[in-house]
Amino acid sequence: WHDLYKHDPTLSKMLIALLGCLPGTLYLYQGEELGLPEAQIPFDDLQDPWAHETWPHWQGRDGCRTPMTWESDKPYAGFSKHKPWLPIPDSHFELNALTQHVDKNSTLNFTKGFLKWRSNQRTLREGNYEFIDTKHSHIIHIRRFNNEDETNCIFNISNTNQTYNSHELAKFDFHIDGFYINN
Repeated sequence: WHDLYKHDPTLSKMLIALLGCLPGTLYLYQGEELGLPEAQIPFDDLQDPWAHETWPHWQGRDGCRTPMTWESDKPYAGFSKHKPWLPIPDSHFELNALTQHVDKNSTLNFTKGFLKWRSNQRTLREGNYEFIDTKHSHIIHIRRFNNEDETNCIFNISNTNQTYNSHELAKFDFHIDGFYINN
């Protein structure tokens, strides 16, 4: 339901939190901490051989392999002094790391804060997990637990408000539009 090529900071933050609540090693691919959307790459600029085979149905992997944007006022967004192998979309310049570093509500600062918070949550780092049947197709509820504690992570992946155990949601410590985490 989200436009793949449009920046949506709420969705970006929710997906980072969802990844951080899933079992296993947390891995963020470059640009996810900035909430960079998929880049639309013109056919003539595609580098991925797979993209040439699947065009126009899919542009391959190049849309998520564009250069990291460090500063908006530098050539090639501060990534290089020379033309990189893939173009940088105009929309990525405004989402650069330097600008987001000073914006307390940015996806980058959310990611830093969430990762710091997560580092102190043993249930998320090492705990067991259980996916709770929510009876809702757009709500994901993951219960992370160990012998001493538990953390409930609830995510609304739809583009509309959902009701789910509303009396329990009031007890959640960590809430941002679309997701709730308690411990």
